[in-house]
Amino acid sequence: MCPVCHGRSLGRVGVNLYYCWDCCVEVARSSKGYCIYEIEADGTRTAAQPGNNVHTAEAKA
Repeated sequence: MCPVCHGRSLGRVGVNLYYCWDCCVEVARSSKGYCIYEIEADGTRTAAQPGNNVHTAEAKA
């Protein structure tokens, strides 16, 4: 289950690394919890800022 949107459309893309098709973020699982990454238009990933709503169109643009 995605920790951001609570959807179940997760796909595994690496060791402890998942992609959510519902909210378009990468989720890295570690012993300390989760790290959320937003995928940029050029394919790079950036760590989501605390308090940033990744569900809005402005955050994904």
